[in-house]
Amino acid sequence: MQETEPRNGATPVAAVVKNGQPVGSATVTTFGSECASKLVAALEEPFDPAEIKWRVTNTCKVGGSKGPRDRGQLLAYADPRAYTDRLNVLFTPSGWTRDYNVQMVQNFERKERGATERTITAKIVVTSKVTIFGLGTCGSRRGVG
Repeated sequence: MQETEPRNGATPVAAVVKNGQPVGSATVTTFGSECASKLVAALEEPFDPAEIKWRVTNTCKVGGSKGPRDRGQLLAYADPRAYTDRLNVLFTPSGWTRDYNVQMVQNFERKERGATERTITAKIVVTSKVTIFGLGTCGSRRGVG
């Protein structure tokens, strides 16, 4: 069996199955509850404000005493590299994986602002799953379209 150095107080154990396939002499790290709590707390720490980007969504015009003005919602997000960097620092690049599932959902009816006709369109739905070996899996879904 391959020898590995414990990281973050974790204990390596022999891996039997990964994604339904035997992994041979590889090891999987398991974390104790105290260590896992510290790692989850580190994952929950806010990113540096310099890494946060903003995007305007759901814009519209609203009337007011001074005439119409633009209004919208702001969406804050971090660059995907910031997430990758944090996971690499806490778990090493081989301590976690990210999988994407892309699906197209057809036959959505959409009416553009100001248009009188409706069009049939499709949406792309991307599901991302992050697995941290020894800690678990978390998924998110994002629709585009």
